[in-house]
Amino acid sequence: MKKLKYIIVGILIVIILLFVFNYANLGRKGLDSERPLTTSQLVTKNNRELIGKGISINADQVNIHTVVENKSEIIREYDSNITYDNVTEIVLKSNSENEYTTPEIILINGAPCIFTKDDGSGWTLSKGDVISFEYEKYPSEIIDEQVLVIGYILNGKLYSGEAFGDLDGEYKLEVKADGEYFIYVTSASSDYLTLREGSLKF
Repeated sequence: MKKLKYIIVGILIVIILLFVFNYANLGRKGLDSERPLTTSQLVTKNNRELIGKGISINADQVNIHTVVENKSEIIREYDSNITYDNVTEIVLKSNSENEYTTPEIILINGAPCIFTKDDGSGWTLSKGDVISFEYEKYPSEIIDEQVLVIGYILNGKLYSGEAFGDLDGEYKLEVKADGEYFIYVTSASSDYLTLREGSLKF
């Protein structure tokens, strides 16, 4: 009888230990998935689970994350008081001479992505040319309407962008002055704003 008791107690201890181990692992996984991104970036298998999600920060993470400085040499001047110290440059794939595919991107608030050619340069345009950018957002699980800001940089000067609340749409710009142009996108939402592949035409 005593032997049976010891066996039952041993089995219970093993079950409890297994439960504690699995719970601890789940807790770590949850913490990793909630660790917020520090910059806007391409969608990959490592961050795809964040599409449509909110940004969750617990007490342990408050002092872990510092402001990321990732300045771009493309921007030399601003037309307003808004400045960006956390910038990602993204090289675009060319479909033809004047048409490019923009990749899937996860945007965080105030951290713009600038589109470039494969050599890091912009597009030399003349007065009267038209820039068209067709975008589509992934729907958010948090709010119905996330604000995407699209704008341009001309000869090193970043100009304030236009706000777009719809899930899909088109940004159009008629060129008013000759020069080198870049298009940028950024999020005005407090949660992750993710773009599907888009089309940029000149």
